[in-house]
Amino acid sequence: MLPQQTPEFSGFQIAAHSSPAIAVGGDFYDFIPLGQERLGVVVGDAVGHGIAAALLMTMTLTDFRSIAPRETAAAAVLNSINRRLAQGMRTRKFVTSIYAVLDRANHRLTCAMGGMQPWLVKAKSGECVPIEPPGARFPLGASGKSVYQSCDIEMERGDALVFFTDG
Repeated sequence: MLPQQTPEFSGFQIAAHSSPAIAVGGDFYDFIPLGQERLGVVVGDAVGHGIAAALLMTMTLTDFRSIAPRETAAAAVLNSINRRLAQGMRTRKFVTSIYAVLDRANHRLTCAMGGMQPWLVKAKSGECVPIEPPGARFPLGASGKSVYQSCDIEMERGDALVFFTDG
C-alpha cells in the first residue's frame, strides 16, 4: 500500500522510508497529487500490529486518497476522516496522522495533525523547531467530536521537514 517511489515535485526534494518491526503493520505514508502546484503528504500509524493494524491502515489510506482531492483545507481532511473512523469503529481502534499540503506557488506548507508526536522543521539557520498544530492531541477515530485545525508554515529554500512515526 505504500508508494514505490517518491514523487517529483519541482522546488522540493522528497524522501521516504519505512522499516516495519514485523512484515505487516499499521505505519503508513502517501503522496496525493492535488493539481500542478499542490501535493498532499500523509504520514500515520494505525494502532496495533499485524493484520488488524494493516487493515485499519488500508482503510485510512483509502479515505485520505478519496477525501483529500475534494477538500482544500488540511484540517477539513482530518475532520472528515475522523468522523468516518469514529462512526465505523466498533472497538477502540484509532489512527494517529499528519496531513500536510505543500504549495509550490506560495512556498507554504499547510498542515493538520491528529495524535502524532510534534514533527520538526529544520530551518536553513540550523535550528530545529518542533511544530504542533492546534487541536492536534487526539487521534483520528477516538472521538467523533474531536476538531482538528490547520497551521501554515512559510517555507524557504534550505528548510527541511521531518515527519515520523514510531515505526
